[in-house]
Amino acid sequence: MNERSNCVFKICPLTALMISCSDLMIRIKNLLLLCLVFLSSGYGAVTYAFTRVGSISFEGNDVTDEVFLRRTIHFAEGSVFDEACLEESIQALMDTGLFKQVNYYISSDIPEDEEAEQSQVDLVIRVREKHYLLVLPRIRVRDNETHIGVQLRWDNMWGYNHSLRYLVEDRGSALGIEQQRNEFYYYFPNVNGSSYSLEFFNVEQNEVDESDPGLEVNRIDSSSGFSVHRWLNPYHRNYGWFANIGCSVRDRYNDMLDVALVDDKMSALVLRLEYGYSKTHDYGYNRAGKEFGYAVDISNRMFGSEAEFARHELYYRSYYRFPSRPLDNLNVQTILGHASHDIMDNEAFDLGGEDLRGYDPGRFTGNALLQINMEYLRPFKDHPQWRYAGFIDLGNTYEDVADVVHGGLKTGVGVGLRWKVLSFVKLSVRIDLGYAINDSSYRITAGTRYSY
Repeated sequence: MNERSNCVFKICPLTALMISCSDLMIRIKNLLLLCLVFLSSGYGAVTYAFTRVGSISFEGNDVTDEVFLRRTIHFAEGSVFDEACLEESIQALMDTGLFKQVNYYISSDIPEDEEAEQSQVDLVIRVREKHYLLVLPRIRVRDNETHIGVQLRWDNMWGYNHSLRYLVEDRGSALGIEQQRNEFYYYFPNVNGSSYSLEFFNVEQNEVDESDPGLEVNRIDSSSGFSVHRWLNPYHRNYGWFANIGCSVRDRYNDMLDVALVDDKMSALVLRLEYGYSKTHDYGYNRAGKEFGYAVDISNRMFGSEAEFARHELYYRSYYRFPSRPLDNLNVQTILGHASHDIMDNEAFDLGGEDLRGYDPGRFTGNALLQINMEYLRPFKDHPQWRYAGFIDLGNTYEDVADVVHGGLKTGVGVGLRWKVLSFVKLSVRIDLGYAINDSSYRITAGTRYSY
């Protein structure tokens, strides 16, 4: 009996240690539960999660309507205050391109005797508007021709982000005939606050073709139409997946300059379908995001058109922004195109000029296309609105899409300069010096918008 008791006594310290550890774990667990109960009672950090948005007001929107601003942000009065959602809303306002800067401040009114659920913040969003009306001179030098014109750009019309473009351009004269181009474009986004947007356009121009002696012709072209664009996300936000359907009428009148020759006319009714994805962010001096999609233009005699063709296009664009260098950009574009027939007596695609820098405009033509553009942009120190660029353009046109695999690519490389004009909407002045490797020639191109 004593031996058995001594044996039991020898293991008691180990048992006691296990019991002590178990008791300590239970005490820690109870302490944690007590802390959670204390925090959930309204005295801890959870109070912030129950704070709600009291009122929302705006400052600096002299032109922009408050209804448009409220529709753009991602929360409303009475919703739970979420700082991450607020930051997304600030970025959404910047992404419209209408403002030079957007920031906010909040004022809290949390009486000590009220519950956390009753606390609220009053939010004030400040915007710095850009100039929305611009008359822009246009000068283009192409071969031995000089095109001089003027473009009216009116953004944020009526304070609801509507856009209007109107261009009048004098393209000089040939064989005593004045050559001109007129363009009209109107954009109506988010009709009645919905996810639907409308576009209307009209283009008229004439050009004298002297390529065939004795068959000189003044080609008079016109195109007018509309499209309906719908964002497919459930929140009516202007990003993400989208679908687009449009219709246009294209007319060509060949006015033969030799009176002995008969003039002719062609008209095409064109249906356009597009499906894709687009989400890009505007960070003031640069942008980031991507867009891609598929578009097809169809003209068929079955619905009254005098021309018959189908033009397909796959496209992808990415705008990379680096965390370590947030003002730098690597922009990439790829386009693959194919058409079943010529379009209005012209081949469906052309390359050269601004899309294949270093080469003459329209240097390559065909009914199939492969185009790849890459450019890297980096700002000047202390002057981020100015950036220098290095680029490489690859591309070619082909008779058929099957020729893309073996047809080879033409290459253009070069450098450029960019000036981001923050005071106006989507105005980026650029000038590029391109070298055409296959033609061993240089060419300067310039514009007032992004390369792509």
